[in-house]
Amino acid sequence: VNERGLENYIEGDWSSAQSNYERALSLNPDNAEAHYNLGRLYEDLQDFKKALTQYRLAAQGGLDAAYNELGRLYIQDKKYYQAASLLLQGLEIVQKGDAETQYALLKNLGWARLEQGRYADAETYLREAIEVEKTFEQTPAAAHCLLAQVMEKKAPDNALKEWEMCLGYADVRNPDEDTWFGMARKRIDAQDKSSESTK
Repeated sequence: VNERGLENYIEGDWSSAQSNYERALSLNPDNAEAHYNLGRLYEDLQDFKKALTQYRLAAQGGLDAAYNELGRLYIQDKKYYQAASLLLQGLEIVQKGDAETQYALLKNLGWARLEQGRYADAETYLREAIEVEKTFEQTPAAAHCLLAQVMEKKAPDNALKEWEMCLGYADVRNPDEDTWFGMARKRIDAQDKSSESTK
């Protein structure tokens, strides 16, 4: 039933997806994947309170990806210490070979550390995420966008390369990446103007 719900979700039939996820949970209240999928659906519906509840239940069921989603929502809610704690727990249980979840956990942990002002830690986690992303067919922008922000705090001369990567790979349909795309465009335009004025 959970799989049918996932198919409905992918097809954009969210009402049927919700019904199937809820049916799966009525058959097995401990189904961590159904809780996780229902959390994603609630998040897409902008019902973040219900999404948090479902992600928490999925995390309690040992689903590593749920720790990532919880951590990301806490970052967006400016609860950086809670986010970091959850993301570290997720890293402890992430499955070997699950590069996507490992990347997301490292990237979000880097983001939490950036927001905490712990730039050395942020850089470490983001560089680890970038190493993991090298196994992907498509390069995600997020770790580069975040690393650019870290480098601006630590070593501003080294930020431009990461801003260029951010700009080149950002998916503007993703709200976070759209924000970072705007930042990257502004930084690169400012750099271009300062280069022209020194000529």
